[in-house]
This record gives sequence, structure tokens and C-alpha cells, in this order.
Amino acid sequence: MLQVDSQRCRRDGHCVSVCPVAIIHQDEQGYPCAREDRAGLCIACGHCVAVCPHDALRHEGLPDEGFEVADEGALPTAESLGQLIRQRRSVRVFRDKPVDTAIFEAILAEARFAPTAKNEQYLTWTIWHDSARVRSLATELASWFLAKRRNPLISEALQQGRDPMLRGAPHLVMVSAPREKPWAQVDGTIALTCFELLAKTHGLGVCWAGLLQYVVEADREFAARVDLLPGHRFCGALMLGYPRVACHRIPPRNEARVRMV
Repeated sequence: MLQVDSQRCRRDGHCVSVCPVAIIHQDEQGYPCAREDRAGLCIACGHCVAVCPHDALRHEGLPDEGFEVADEGALPTAESLGQLIRQRRSVRVFRDKPVDTAIFEAILAEARFAPTAKNEQYLTWTIWHDSARVRSLATELASWFLAKRRNPLISEALQQGRDPMLRGAPHLVMVSAPREKPWAQVDGTIALTCFELLAKTHGLGVCWAGLLQYVVEADREFAARVDLLPGHRFCGALMLGYPRVACHRIPPRNEARVRMV
């Protein structure tokens, strides 16, 4: 499973210390090797290869060409990352302008690095790129609420020609996962949060589609309308598009509630 270059290896034990399932140990000479009785537990996280400062380790399940050189100098500063988080807004008014598929591909190329439990990487992204389909789904959502909840705010918005469900967003980004995965909801939320922040850097605005999630979870029949893969559960969705208006100031927030224990 592991290939060690003995000429490069310094036998420092870094790879041993970071293995999350304790598969790696050092042999009598101090070189790292995989325990045969635990090889099946490997989650292919790549930590062992990533932490070696001497480029001495290879993992047979992870092609070497798939590894990138970590560029610490390319990381955002604490202030720039803080600005990105603070300037993130829930956008509810969108321009009538489609987002090119290349932008979705660029965002997903980074968002796929969001962590998943045991590195299983089981999430499926569904991009509703057809604006007409998104509008049709918004109409069905509104009909469901009018029939089940009779919300006066929804009725008023519809009478005024507004979309109170998906806010007129031209696109929808949805994440689903196999139903049997116990951490699916958490992993899906983390992935969508990463997508949301990345979307901001591309000049896009998003808003969490909470009403859609509510209906999908409350009504199994309606859930069939969002094109979930067989055996999958809905983890969340984002409305997405170009914001119609820009934010020029950052509203205040409450101080963090913190307990040190």
C-alpha cells in the first residue's frame, strides 16, 4: 500500500503520527510501513504523503500526479478571509442573467475539497441550470405552501408578482448523499458553505433555500420532484445568481456567545 524511498526518508515519523486510523508504524529500521492487518481501514486521506517534507512516500491508492504542492504564500490573510466571511450576504434579488457553466465548474473544482466523514466523498451536486425549471419548482413550492399552510405573506407576494419561494434566482445548487450515511447532513452543509463563500469570490450571490428543504423533508411525494438520485437524501440547496444590488456596508452582528470550559 505504501512505497517508501529509503534514500529520501529521514525516519522522522511524521506520517505515522498523522494517520487517522493508525495503519502506519515504523519498522525495526525506523522506516514507515503499513500494518497488513489494518490495510483495509485506510480512508485514502493522503495525510501520510502530504506531511512528508522529503517527498519520500507514495500511496498506491493515490496517484502521485494528483498531489499539488501546498503554497502557503497563496493563502488569504486572516483579514482578507474575515472580510470574505463578513461581506457574505443572503441575496434575495437577482439579475436576469445566467451564470456560465464554466463558473460552476470552477467553484466545484474547489468546493469538492470540503471535508466529509471518513473521507468518503459521497456527496452528489445537482446544478439546476435551466432557469425555467427553477421557476417551475418555485411555483410548485408556492402551491404546496398555499395548500398546506395558507401563509398570507406568500399570497401577498404572489399577487404582487414576486417569487417568495426561490426569490427569482436563475439557478439552484443542490447537494444530496446516500441515505444510509449518518453524517450526510453535516457533510452536505459544510460543502454548501464552502460553495457559498467561493461563489462570492466570483461575484455571485446565494441564499439558502430553507423553504425548499422544509418541504422536501415534510413531504416525501414532493421530494420526488427535485430529482434526487435513488436512495439519496436531500442535504440542502442554495439559490444562486448575480445580485441585482450591491452591499456597501456590513451590518453589525451580536457578540459571539462563548463558554471557556
